[in-house]
Amino acid sequence: MLKILLVDDEPLELQALREHVDWEGLGIGRVDTAKNGRAAYEKILEQEPDIVITDVSMPVMDGIALAAKIHELNQRIKVIFLSGYDDFSYVQSALQLGASDYLLKPFTPEDIAKVIRKVKDALNRDLLFSHSLETLEQQLLERLCLEGESQQPVLLEELSRTRQLSSGSDRYGMLAFFSVSGSALPDHLLKNIPSIQAAWMEGDRLGIILRGYADPADAGRRIREQLKNLTGLTYSGVYISGRSLTDRRLRAAWQALKAMEDPVYYQPAGSLSGISPGNAADDEDSSSSFPSSAPYLSGNFPESAMEEALGRLEALFPYEDDAGTAAEIDRLLSEMQRLRFSRRALENTVWRMLLLLERRISSGSGSACRLSLTQAQLEGCRCAQELKDLLLGAFRQILIAHQENAGGKNAYVVRKVREYVQQHYGEPMTVDAIADEIHFSVNYVRSIFKEGTGQTILEYVTDYRFAKACELLKDPTLRVKDVANRVGYENISYFGSVFTKRYHMTPNEYRKKYL
Repeated sequence: MLKILLVDDEPLELQALREHVDWEGLGIGRVDTAKNGRAAYEKILEQEPDIVITDVSMPVMDGIALAAKIHELNQRIKVIFLSGYDDFSYVQSALQLGASDYLLKPFTPEDIAKVIRKVKDALNRDLLFSHSLETLEQQLLERLCLEGESQQPVLLEELSRTRQLSSGSDRYGMLAFFSVSGSALPDHLLKNIPSIQAAWMEGDRLGIILRGYADPADAGRRIREQLKNLTGLTYSGVYISGRSLTDRRLRAAWQALKAMEDPVYYQPAGSLSGISPGNAADDEDSSSSFPSSAPYLSGNFPESAMEEALGRLEALFPYEDDAGTAAEIDRLLSEMQRLRFSRRALENTVWRMLLLLERRISSGSGSACRLSLTQAQLEGCRCAQELKDLLLGAFRQILIAHQENAGGKNAYVVRKVREYVQQHYGEPMTVDAIADEIHFSVNYVRSIFKEGTGQTILEYVTDYRFAKACELLKDPTLRVKDVANRVGYENISYFGSVFTKRYHMTPNEYRKKYL
């Protein structure tokens, strides 16, 4: 629905104009009024109406002066003049200022409807033209970032001509997100985040140019949240600090952002950092205006370091020590980061190490060791932390396989559940929390524990808590309420009721019997 502003110094005429026309039927959703040109201009600055219908002769600021100021402010606002025959010569000259039409007094609602329909057609044409220019400008900005040096002069000249027609900004911000998948994401972001001027995919990198008024850090956080809502994933990115990039520096800025992909990979998922644009002159078109560092390496891990890491990982077999295994993976990734290994070099090195480790464990233990992951899964990790989690999962599968071969397929899950309960029996506890701790689904943990022990997890938790309660009741310094709290029961009445049902005596009777 459109917005309209009615301007007339005659209150009765203004009231009649507002109340006797079916504005909603004409597609007008909001109707405001003003009593002179100055008051009208203040409302225009605040509300930006689509159409202004104004009388010609008014005190303070007449309609002609108002039309001139509107023309300077925003040429997309359509102006319609109201006038008597005596003022018609002024209207003719005012039409040269860009006014869309005029209405001679007296007029009817049908006269107004006819003019409004004509103006709406003009607004639709303007909107279509504006969208076409905006799309062209987006395409040119994207090409400036992606195409080579030889194409830059032609693209810059074409962008300059386009901007003269669109009144677009010539200052920008820029950011990039890495390991992003989804070719439809740029269009979605453009439609839903007004501060984005252009967006594109280059491989799995998402490039974004921001309008000059947008703060890159704030915009980056909003875009990251939007991406998470759309994909369910948290992406890491980097932005150019500040918002004064010129056309000539866009390509260099994009190259500088892409160069940050490897260091960003070693940061936690969702990290968002900035790099300085430097102090280059506006016409500089060189990546030297952005901070640079030694490139990340694409070579091989030193054989001596490879052998040491393999030896430490092999010594941890069968990976029952979760903390020790995690620490060793951290150590390996930290060493690769110190050596400035690129993401691809890291992935290739880790995959090679896993194959060698699989072979060594199989030959050393006399039983087959199979890793439950693929190289494609390694390459699908968006950051080093995800890769670490993937490795920990693979090592847990090795442990499960080892436990199955050594003494029953349920041994690992049963042991882990019991360990968790024994460590947390005094706290609120759920099967969901236990399953999260050992990285299996709730239903799987329930069924495997039941199969391996003959009882449910809840039954085991209750047995363990009351066994502990019996031990604690033998301590005369503890009140029954203290005992109940220590084994996870805040309600002493419920604790006493369950205890009596299990042991056919109250907690105090049990205490007296064994003290």
